[in-house]
Formats: sequence, structure tokens, C-alpha cells
Amino acid sequence: MKTFFRPIFFIKKKLGRLFSFSYISLNVKLFFCYLFLIAMMFLFLNTYANTAMQSKLRKDTEAHLYTICSVLSNELPKTISEKTITASEEKLKLTASLTNCHILAADKNGKLCFDSGTPNRTGTVISDFDKDFLTQTTIHDTTIHNMLPYHACAVIYPLTNDFQITGYFIALYPVSDMKVNSIEYTDIYNICFIYYSILLIFVFLVLSFMTVRPLKQNIKMLQSFSSGKYEDKRKRKIHTRDEYEELAETATFLAMELKNLEDYQKKFIANISHDLRSPLTSIKGYAEAMADGTIPPEMQDKYLNIIIYEAARLSKLSQSLLTLNSYETRNAMLTISIFDMNAMIRQTALSFEGTGRKKGIQIHLLFEEPSLFVSADKAKIEQVLYNLLDNAIKFSYENKTIRIATKIKGTKAMVSVKDNGIGIPKESLHKVFDRFYKIDSSRGRDKKGTGLGLAITKEIINAHKETITVVSTKGAGTEFTFSLSLRNSSEFPIK
Repeated sequence: MKTFFRPIFFIKKKLGRLFSFSYISLNVKLFFCYLFLIAMMFLFLNTYANTAMQSKLRKDTEAHLYTICSVLSNELPKTISEKTITASEEKLKLTASLTNCHILAADKNGKLCFDSGTPNRTGTVISDFDKDFLTQTTIHDTTIHNMLPYHACAVIYPLTNDFQITGYFIALYPVSDMKVNSIEYTDIYNICFIYYSILLIFVFLVLSFMTVRPLKQNIKMLQSFSSGKYEDKRKRKIHTRDEYEELAETATFLAMELKNLEDYQKKFIANISHDLRSPLTSIKGYAEAMADGTIPPEMQDKYLNIIIYEAARLSKLSQSLLTLNSYETRNAMLTISIFDMNAMIRQTALSFEGTGRKKGIQIHLLFEEPSLFVSADKAKIEQVLYNLLDNAIKFSYENKTIRIATKIKGTKAMVSVKDNGIGIPKESLHKVFDRFYKIDSSRGRDKKGTGLGLAITKEIINAHKETITVVSTKGAGTEFTFSLSLRNSSEFPIK
């Protein structure tokens, strides 16, 4: 049963998408909008404009007919009768012909004395057809109760002499002719509208080229990025200098960041696998050796210490990863306080005195001021100083010196740690703050480092919204310099 109805559901789904506006492309939506605009304007021209034109033509016709009657009243006798009209008949016929209207002349009793349309109708009394006709001034649509064979617009102009009505001039114009004139004017508007519609289509094509085309190119570029093709060059086809270019630039930047993230993830997995494999191999190997009796009981204490040491390395590595992750998720809470940076440096330097003595390294302190108060998280800045000093001792040559200096620069306290060691190659300087990054020479010299110390240092300084820089010469040494916010010790209690 389900198989039977499947084609019906498929057709229903397709038809639903066909008639659903949300599934239509932007080009088609714009085209429909233009069609709607054209249809609305066409209806406007053929309803409102046509009605307005007919109203204007009616007023103009009434004014025209009134003018004809007024001129006739001035040029013809003031009293209308069969005798007076006979003398003026040719003039009335010429006026009717030249003005393209129908002229009637009636005496004061409503008897027709002249009819330019039907001469044999003279003698007919208009009041017999319509008693109220002659009492009106203007009638928009009348047949004088079927006296006329057509509908006409009529103007009744009474002639007076000594305040007495002496006759009537009646000027008529066919309503059908007025409608024809209105349609002719509307046709002119429609022709202009056709040209306007062609212009609208041209505008639509231009707007489509300017908006939809670059948008589609951006969509194709993003689709290629989603499939892993980060080196797509479609962006170069977008030559505009507007928001679409900005979108393309942003999308390209995002793609490069994603590519770098992928590379970083691969490198991260490779590095952490390397750093985890060594202690795990040692722990597993020594534990199995003790379990199967390869290592005699009297020597097990020595190898248990090695296992404990390697386990501590693993613990340190995992702790460093958690610390670094807490900064990168921007959830690290800073406990800001005011403290003496010089005093912290002295204390930290004392803690490394034993380590330095083993390599014959001396630590020199160079302070511009006896005390240097800064605003920062004391515990985290102490970790920064510890990491930098630990690195300096680790990679310094024997019997060399390490210099720790502080100075004031504007509103900042500058702290630098300089060693006289192996240095960092120029091409590796921009990578020293990356996770797990170790230059080849350092990997050979240091088996205990996790490669996360400088990455944590960088994140701590970034969390303080400060900067850290590195300058190094291979074989001559390295200098790390970071800034902190300078504070007056009197502002806050010293902690």
C-alpha cells in the first residue's frame, strides 16, 4: 500500500514546492515582483487613469459646448423663431460642422426651429419628450427620452431679453465619441507604458547581474569550501567593490581559517600522540617487565620511580591542555589586583637559583624603578614569568647570563626576559606560541617539555588584553617582552 501511494506523495511534494514561494529562486522572485509591478501599473492606467481622462474630457466638452452656445447667442438674434433662424441657418450648420457637434435651436415654448442633425425634425416640441429638459443647464448623458438616436452630453443655453426667455440653444456631443477619445489617450499611455515595461525589464536584468549573479558566485564558492576545496578562486570573478566583495573576502578568510584549523587539528593530533606515546610506552614496558619478572624485585623501586615520573609528565600535559582550553573558550576569570612586579620577579628568580646553578647560569635583574606596580592577575602573571624563565634556562648555553628587565613606557609596564642561548630561526619565530611547537634543536635538548608553555603564556597575556613579542637571533639568544597595565600604588591596597 505504501509503495502504491509513494508516486502520489512524490508528485504532491513537487507541486507543493513549485507553488510555494519559499522554494523559488531569488531571480524568479524578483521577476514575479516586476511582473506584479507592471500588472498593477497597467490596471492603474486602464482604470483610474481612464476614468480620470473621461472626467476631464467631459468637463472640457461641456466648456466647449457652452462656448459655442455663448458665441451663437452673441452673433444671432436674441429671439428664436422659425423666421429668425431661417436667416441664420447656414451659419448654424457651418458652426455645427466646424465644431463637430450637434446644435439645436428652440423657441421659448420648446419647439425645435433648427436641428443640424435631423432637419426634418423641426417643429417637434422638446417638452413633449422631456418636460424638465429645458430647465437644466448641463446633462452628462441623455437621449431626451429617445428623441436622440445616441447618448449625448448636452448644454442648454437659454436666451433672454428683458429678463424673459426668448429661446434656447442646445449643443450636443456624443458620449461614444468622448469614450473613443478617452481610449485613444489611454492607448497613448499604454504605448508609453510598454516602453516603460521594456525599461523595467532592462533594469531587472541589470539588478539581477549586479545582485543575484555575485550572490550565486558566493554561494558556489561557499559550497566548494564546504566540500573541502579551500583554494577555490571564484572570488576573483567578483569585481564589484560593494558588500558582495566584502562577503567574498570574508568567506575566503573564513575558508582559510578553516583550512588552518584543519591543519592545526592534524598537527595537534600528531604532536599529542607523539608526546603521549613516549611516557605510555615507558610505563607499559616497565610495568610488564616487573609483572613477568624480567626486572628483579631489588631493582623495582628504581623503575617504579621512572613510572611515577612519566605519569607526572602525563598529568602535567593534561593539566596544561585544560589550562589552555580554559583561555581559548574565553571563560578564564581574572582576579585583578595591584602588586609590585619587581618584587614578583625577585621571588621567581630565587626559585630558579638552584636550577641555574647546575648549568652555571646567573640571573641579572635590571629595574628602571625600585618598585613597579601593575594591575593584573598576580597568579597568572607569575605563571607567565615562570614559563619564560624556565624556557630561558632550558635553552641557554652553560655559564651564561639571563637578564630580566622592567621599564615604564607611557601607561604600560614593559617586562623582558633575555637569554644567551641557542636562539630561534627567523622562519620559526611566528610559530613559537603555537601548541606543541618545538623547533628541531629544542626537541633534541629537552625531552620534558610539553610544548604548551608559550601557548599558555600567550593566552594569559591576551586575556589581560596586553601584548607579548619575541626577538631572537639563532645562536645568540632570545628575548621575550610583554606589557602590563601600569598603576599607582596609592590607588588600591597592595596585595
